[in-house]
Amino acid sequence: MESSEPSPLEQALERGLAPGGKLSQELGALGDYPLETIADARAVVQALRTYADQSKLSPMGGGGDCDCSPLHPLASLFQEAETDEAYLVLETYGLPILLEIFDQRLPLAIADEGEDLIFVLKIFVIYRYELGMQRIVAALRQPLDHDLYVWGVLFETVHDEHPDRQLICNQLRDPLPTGFAGVAYLDLVNRLASHGEAQPHPFDTSEGIELLRQWALSERAEESSYAQSVAHALPFLSRPERDEILTVLLNHEDQLVVVDAAAAAAKLGREDGFQKLAELCIDASVSYFACQHLREMGREELIPESAKNPHFQAVAEFCAWLTLPDAYGEIPDEVEILDHRVAAWTPTNDTRPLWLIKYTYAADPGDPEDFPETGVGLVGSETGVLFDETTPDHSPEEIYALHCCWELQQQGDERAPEELSVEAGAKLLGW
Repeated sequence: MESSEPSPLEQALERGLAPGGKLSQELGALGDYPLETIADARAVVQALRTYADQSKLSPMGGGGDCDCSPLHPLASLFQEAETDEAYLVLETYGLPILLEIFDQRLPLAIADEGEDLIFVLKIFVIYRYELGMQRIVAALRQPLDHDLYVWGVLFETVHDEHPDRQLICNQLRDPLPTGFAGVAYLDLVNRLASHGEAQPHPFDTSEGIELLRQWALSERAEESSYAQSVAHALPFLSRPERDEILTVLLNHEDQLVVVDAAAAAAKLGREDGFQKLAELCIDASVSYFACQHLREMGREELIPESAKNPHFQAVAEFCAWLTLPDAYGEIPDEVEILDHRVAAWTPTNDTRPLWLIKYTYAADPGDPEDFPETGVGLVGSETGVLFDETTPDHSPEEIYALHCCWELQQQGDERAPEELSVEAGAKLLGW
């Protein structure tokens, strides 16, 4: 039998939606709170109803939260359901109210609510709520900002096994989304096309080609990733303008774009694409990706011997890691090997070659407030950088020791110290 006493979640919802309440702060104070009971799930449903009624009374105010709309924190609770019983309550009774709120808020097109409304669409996708997923089209037809990055989060939620992936893909074929929403949609259909789906490719039209051309020709550095998405699409296109766009991308100033364009040319059966990939194998900044493409296409014999040198490969792997979105998302301006040794490595219980690699991102000459950024990372075990923990001013032994502690912590190893420390790491490594 469930307790008659209000749960911490019920109390937080009541305080947060009271006049002057701040729901986001109340829920944040709960920390990681799994939604497990029917009572808690019903409390979420009731909170949604309260918010919906508040919104009707104050359509421009958005509810009781003084600083921000309660919509996002309420919708986020749908992701916390950890039992079938709680999930079923939210699915049966919560989703219709969430849809009602979405339909009520969308026509107002309040700029600050754009991200919240797109997040609600994500919940509809996660729950496979067809009525809600149909609102993706409505949201893109409204004057919501198509350049909000949360569009990327929404379309990433439509994974390769999602049962409604084709429905969402086909709903947006005409007209196509623009801005970052368009690029996020392009990434989705590229993934589907790589599995033989999304045929014909939604961008294999005159309208689609024009969007691809705009993204390929953009001179904004922050839109280089758009050009990469365009390159990924080219092998799935048949229109003659495709080759013109490919030429543009093969001459792009960003080498990450060039390597993807070369791979696209190779997938289209062009020998110059394979040769370009072979050339890029000896460029440490993109060698990791160029070699990977050649291996995947069965042309490993084109990889030059110089690209197989272990020291070169360590630098190439580190450059690839730095281009990840969770790192820097771009190629470093300078890299150099700071230290190399073969050593017993406690996290893997073996002896292996290890490298410490220093990197530098130069300051933007057009921004007087920008400054160079320098750091150091490890290759040979768990590739990465311990931001705010290590710098090139540390000794190699100190850096190895800290990485040792961190890796053990990530593994949940009983040998891991509670806090990162040089002393603990050195002891673990026997130094």
